Amino acid sequence: ARPVFGQVQPTVSNPAFLIQHTRQQQYDFGLSDPWFNSLAQNGETDGCGIPNVDGTKLVNVNPTDWARGIRFTYPSFAVLSTIISDAHDQLKQPPDPAYATPLDFTVPAVCQFTASPDQGYSVVIGLGLTGRVQ
Repeated sequence: ARPVFGQVQPTVSNPAFLIQHTRQQQYDFGLSDPWFNSLAQNGETDGCGIPNVDGTKLVNVNPTDWARGIRFTYPSFAVLSTIISDAHDQLKQPPDPAYATPLDFTVPAVCQFTASPDQGYSVVIGLGLTGRVQ
């Protein structure tokens, strides 16, 4: 069975959600199995993170690691959150201008969940948090 991923907030839309110049937005997303149970998290490094991406960034993400470690309880499904903000430097003089037109972005996140540490079965889920930034 395949895991279920859904971006809860902001809602996925066309055009994508816009983060205004020098602003931020909380992104919430849900992860579950197809029956809406939490995924097993039996490994010390289980959880989600943003891989290090080289080059100029349109947005910053904080935190870049979340829900790490072994879970002791399993709610119906997991809702995870991170803050995505415009990467323009607000303290720079003169300040960075807004982009002339909004630019699309996708923040890649990778989640790993271990069902059985004894048998070594784990699942890796790649997902993208999307939007636009001005």
